[in-house]
Amino acid sequence: MRWFDWLHDRPRAGRVLVEESEAFLAGHLADRLAESGSEVPSWAWSNLLAHGSEEDLRLARGEATTGQWGEVRSHLAAEVLEVAACYGPLAEVQKAAMVPLELDLAAEGQLERIGPMQFRTLVETALRRYAQLRRRTGFRRGDSEGQGDDSKGV
Repeated sequence: MRWFDWLHDRPRAGRVLVEESEAFLAGHLADRLAESGSEVPSWAWSNLLAHGSEEDLRLARGEATTGQWGEVRSHLAAEVLEVAACYGPLAEVQKAAMVPLELDLAAEGQLERIGPMQFRTLVETALRRYAQLRRRTGFRRGDSEGQGDDSKGV
């Protein structure tokens, strides 16, 4: 939808905005855009990794996907879950590693043209840095840090 279409179709435009906002916050923006026939910018593939629930990531991990973007996202969902299992909880991995990457990708216009393999490298680098930081601070999932249930496995 072009910006000026909103002037002529405000009720529909408002509904689309709400639906896309809900999809973004739930981690389903790439799927929502693809289902509506819209072009999916590269950064949107990080949305599930940054905001999806553990169940969503598990489903994506086991998803039989078509296309390179879907395959890469499926692989990365498994990697996010693996890092969370070792250094989690998932919400912390997302907050510290995936959300900043998602915002960086969305803010950089030229990165809309990155391919799935470049995207995979960026996500894996962010996860590796997060894991290294957690190792340097001596944290491993299951270690006692006085955080109650956060010290238990997934």
